[in-house]
Amino acid sequence: MKAFVTIGTGKSGFYRLLKHVEQAINNNLLRTDSTIQIGGSDYIPKSGNIVRYLNEDEYFKEQVDAEIIISHGGTGSITSALKLKKKVIVVPRLHKFNEHLDDHQLEITRVFEKKGYIMAVYDIGKLDNVISNIHYFQPEVFQSGTGQISTIIEDFISRNI
Repeated sequence: MKAFVTIGTGKSGFYRLLKHVEQAINNNLLRTDSTIQIGGSDYIPKSGNIVRYLNEDEYFKEQVDAEIIISHGGTGSITSALKLKKKVIVVPRLHKFNEHLDDHQLEITRVFEKKGYIMAVYDIGKLDNVISNIHYFQPEVFQSGTGQISTIIEDFISRNI
């Protein structure tokens, strides 16, 4: 299965996700031509088509060409994949691993998961299992637009006040 993996464009790496994606490729769960966008990460997987950054057109092409998207918990990365009706696996960056300043990606991931849009991985050791079973997942149809985004943000805010 060909994947597009994105960890965002920030300077911090996402070692947990990159290492496990590399493992999934080595275990033949993902194709070797899967594209892995590593941003500012110090860790560079030895498997996959590795790119640091992509322009908007390149990013779109990678999403279109992929069978599945594996993403960090950034709203833009998630929604752009959902708009293309892709099956999305989200691994949120976590504060306890110094992957982000706070756990907002965890909260965003929970909202998208609750709505049935994505499959979430909170325990990175379960990524292979989720990849293996992604073909069974039938995501809810994502309705794009400011109303939808506003609802997601309002849900997030109401739980954190």
